[in-house]
Amino acid sequence: MTTAYDRITITPDSEVDLQMIKILAKQHKITVSKLGARAIREWLRDNFQSEINIYNQIQNFSEEKL
Repeated sequence: MTTAYDRITITPDSEVDLQMIKILAKQHKITVSKLGARAIREWLRDNFQSEINIYNQIQNFSEEKL
């Protein structure tokens, strides 16, 4: 379970994004915050490993150039 120290604040990139978030939260009968947490979890599940791999490739490339 998260604590107050584990919380983050996220601002949608656009008014359209904010409205879509509000609509989905209402449809699922959850808070906007809960919808955001689910979206982050899904994004991390789908993208975390590839983002780490890209970062490592860039680091390796940068070290080779030195």
